[in-house]
Amino acid sequence: MYTPPPDLSAGDVAAALRDGWGLSATALSYLPVGYGGHHWSAVAGGRRWFVTADDLDAKPWLGESRDAAFAGLAAAYDAAARLRESGLAFVVAPLRTPSGVGAVRAGERYAVSVTPWVDGTAGGFGDDVTPEQRDARLRLLAELHAATFAVRGLAVSPPALPDRPVVDRALAELGTPWSGGPFAEEARLLLAEHADGVRLLLADFDGRAAAVRPADLVVTHGEPHPGNVLTTPDGPRLVDWDTVALAPPERDLWLLGDGDFAAYGGPVDPERIALYRLRWRLADIASFTAALRSPRGTADDLRLLRANL
Repeated sequence: MYTPPPDLSAGDVAAALRDGWGLSATALSYLPVGYGGHHWSAVAGGRRWFVTADDLDAKPWLGESRDAAFAGLAAAYDAAARLRESGLAFVVAPLRTPSGVGAVRAGERYAVSVTPWVDGTAGGFGDDVTPEQRDARLRLLAELHAATFAVRGLAVSPPALPDRPVVDRALAELGTPWSGGPFAEEARLLLAEHADGVRLLLADFDGRAAAVRPADLVVTHGEPHPGNVLTTPDGPRLVDWDTVALAPPERDLWLLGDGDFAAYGGPVDPERIALYRLRWRLADIASFTAALRSPRGTADDLRLLRANL
């Protein structure tokens, strides 16, 4: 997120670091990066840390309430830690507290986590990658998917569209003004302009979802796009594990773009690739529409909704 949260102060974050991990921050700087969470650079104990405050209201795939979302987030971060502990050096997992959890509550709305700072360069969501980088990331995902044994019992991410009712309700209510958030009416007008196209996408998704063949489930990151891959002298590192779940491998692989998947070393279904690509686009439309209809709607949400329509 590009702006700090108005209802979570730097002091609140520092308190969470102290109470959860015993880290006394001597410096705390906000980082305008990412979406769905807020990030800071912290100096504590003579080293640098990457601190995240996840907005539990913006994590519907983890749970319908704040408490449920926090439980889902804790389970996801535990899975990342277990993957790291199983020998996957590329997994940048949140640090466990002395009680063994990867996040602590900061008020009702936020969950704070901390990871060791990794010196590297992150890309952006839509950045191009070289053929060599793509093959390296396919091999990385193959290694991740082969580590499913380490996270048995992890939640399953179904191919069905998350927040489908949000899209259906928004399309049905385009005829009356929206007043839930500061950008709600602008979002209504934007969605109305593209409503026929969104309905066609939904119909396409429904047809593909009904026709797709069953698949073996593996542990997937969920969002291994360039923005979540750090390029380091020791190789790529995968960050941001709140979407980790069991799913078909194509849930990850579609984000590597079109081309040869030989470097992955396993079967890849092009129909599932197309399904997950379409699912991502519609899930984003649902997420940004829901945010913009709520009081927390931000200019960041509106910018991303425009990009997806």
